[in-house]
Amino acid sequence: MLGRFGAAYTRGLQNGSAASGYYDPQRYQVIVTLKHWDAYSLENLNVPGSPEITRYNFDAIVSNYSLASTYWPAFRRAVVQGGAKGVMCR
Repeated sequence: MLGRFGAAYTRGLQNGSAASGYYDPQRYQVIVTLKHWDAYSLENLNVPGSPEITRYNFDAIVSNYSLASTYWPAFRRAVVQGGAKGVMCR
């Protein structure tokens, strides 16, 4: 489901919508760059009574299984089916 959303969102941003006046199949409206493809998107996590956790001091520990079964397929679909023109590498 997340992959389908990513592909549709990517296509909509880059080419616009056929239902709107901004649709152009030959020219991009924007270039989509997918970010944090390897399961990292934390900005701030404030838990009462504990130190503040931010993206600068948090280490996301994600299993290889979760990467392969959840994160990477969605990004692959956004690139292959959605046509994203960029991926942030790190």
